[in-house]
Amino acid sequence: MIYHSYHDELTGLPNRRCFNEELNTWLSMKSQTNQLAIIFLDIDRFKNVTDTLGHSKGDYLLKSISKRLSRHFNGIADVYRFGGDEFTIVVKNRSLDEVKEITRRVKALFKKPFTLHNNPYYFSVSIGISLSPQDGSDIETLVKKADIAMYRAKEAGNNSVQFFKNEAHETLSKNMKIESALRQAIEKKEFILHYQPLVDLNNQTIIGVEGLIRWNHPTLGIIPPSEFIPIAEETGLIIPISEWVLDAACQQIQQWQDSGLPPNNIALNLSPYLFEIDGLVETIQRMIQQYEIKPKLLELEITESIMQDPDRALFILKELKSLGVSLSIDDFGTGYSSLSYLRRFPIDTLKIDRSFIEDIKNDDGVLVETIIMMATNLGLNVIAEGIETKEQLQFLMDVSCPIGQGYLFSRPIPGEDIPNLFQKL
Repeated sequence: MIYHSYHDELTGLPNRRCFNEELNTWLSMKSQTNQLAIIFLDIDRFKNVTDTLGHSKGDYLLKSISKRLSRHFNGIADVYRFGGDEFTIVVKNRSLDEVKEITRRVKALFKKPFTLHNNPYYFSVSIGISLSPQDGSDIETLVKKADIAMYRAKEAGNNSVQFFKNEAHETLSKNMKIESALRQAIEKKEFILHYQPLVDLNNQTIIGVEGLIRWNHPTLGIIPPSEFIPIAEETGLIIPISEWVLDAACQQIQQWQDSGLPPNNIALNLSPYLFEIDGLVETIQRMIQQYEIKPKLLELEITESIMQDPDRALFILKELKSLGVSLSIDDFGTGYSSLSYLRRFPIDTLKIDRSFIEDIKNDDGVLVETIIMMATNLGLNVIAEGIETKEQLQFLMDVSCPIGQGYLFSRPIPGEDIPNLFQKL
């Protein structure tokens, strides 16, 4: 009975209760010269394994991982299972170089495949490390800081190692505050949409706008999306925020139609996280019907990152296309696109990333001209983002780029100011 209280039922490794009691005892008896390292391990994307193979096979692989860790570090360090796909390795009275060597050995262990039914499975780990006495002298503090470091490792990319740093703690605290404020912002509807015109470069007329979300914070004022969208995506809040954006955009199209403005499409950027959930297509269809707008007036911009899972992306894009909306690839040339994807996917438009427009003076616009020629040959439309100078505009007109947007024409502005802009351009 005592054994089961202190050991993990699945793997047989000492569990978190055992970890707490053993480390508390050791820390209470240690001298000032004793050193302790807590190495926190999280198996990258292990949930994908259980979702694909089932929990029983996932459990088998967890047992295989546990055996490999415990056998390799027997007599060197203590290995515990915290739960799920999280493990902790405790290293006592070793130098910093030795701790680093142990983390290298952990990563090396995961380079070898784990076998299930004669099939190899490869994993990587994100590793966070806290040290005593530098980072704290009690278990709760050390575990919290190792956990913070581990999440920083995940942010740095799979198979990364991070030691705890105070700025990591400060960043996490700031992000937690933003998350809490975001939840309130969703409830209180503190978001607004600004619009940046899409301009026909041949005759300098507005043919549409891009809708850009802003957070109208009650005390901090207007907050740009770069400061809160990454946190919204990480926490799942991107889903209700995206629903608000879609609703606001469709409502704006309806208002412009009712006021007698010429039909103008609104382009909206879809977070790649929305492609991982169900109900996206149904939500968009419902809003189109609710506001009785023409589907073609809604243009949905996707980023190239969704092409990491091309089969799922193709399925969803075809469903979206069936609604009658337009589809474009935003920031083209900076991610995963290939000609094969462009031929397979039902895309209408490529948006040339602003970094290529900025480089026109450095590379004579070779990349921009190549993208335009390629898109034309594939029957795709082209929009150049980030036009800020007359020289950039002239070059784009010379190479027959049809549409552009940027500060040269207008900064993003509130919806009520769009009618006045029609008179200026």
